[in-house]
Amino acid sequence: MTDFGHLNSYDISQESTAEFTLHMIEQDPEPVLIVAPANRSNRPYFNALLNRSKKYARALAAGNITAKLADDVRDVHKELFPKFVLRGWKHVKDAQGNDVEFTEAHCEQFLQALPDWIFGELRDFCEQPLNFVEGPLADPDEVSENLPSSSGGS
Repeated sequence: MTDFGHLNSYDISQESTAEFTLHMIEQDPEPVLIVAPANRSNRPYFNALLNRSKKYARALAAGNITAKLADDVRDVHKELFPKFVLRGWKHVKDAQGNDVEFTEAHCEQFLQALPDWIFGELRDFCEQPLNFVEGPLADPDEVSENLPSSSGGS
């Protein structure tokens, strides 16, 4: 039997973490969030998201997608991230410049204070499995160097 065990190193789980640097916040050093995946590999998050999304399923199935629905869905993510996705942080400061201890309550306040577009960047990062894979796939330059070149004959 052929062994493909080496592929296990590309799997991610709810214990996988990555760092998301908030480059868009002008602060030195920049805030860094330690996050888990916000996708199916994080079962507690995914199950909570599915449970909370039931009330939006009918509108989505009917194609009734509105700005309010998008806002409501984003708010569900903001509510679930402190419980299931954010695992810690570095260099997060309050308005007076004091370091803020990482707690679920502080995390909730921080995410509510983040502008929606910044939270969207965070959510997009956390939804991408590749951000949680270690090894050659984690470096986009290495991936592109290892892709086969295409012959441009037409």
